[in-house]
Amino acid sequence: MTILDAVGHPLRIHHVAKGDDEVRRLVSLALERVGLVPVERFLYKYPSDFRVARSNARFLAGRSSSGRSSSSPTSPSRCWT
Repeated sequence: MTILDAVGHPLRIHHVAKGDDEVRRLVSLALERVGLVPVERFLYKYPSDFRVARSNARFLAGRSSSGRSSSSPTSPSRCWT
């Protein structure tokens, strides 16, 4: 299930949006609101794509702030803490 599907599904089942164009428009507005721009880059990604990016970002941030020269990213169990 893509981000468009996951965010758009509640809009469909609760009749907030009618039709694919309106669902896409509302999901795009939501992504813009949380800073995921350009939205076209994120609409068709999968949630698992974000986990990898977040893990890598935490790894790079940790290396730059701690001065350590470790070559392995943080463990997956710590990605969401």
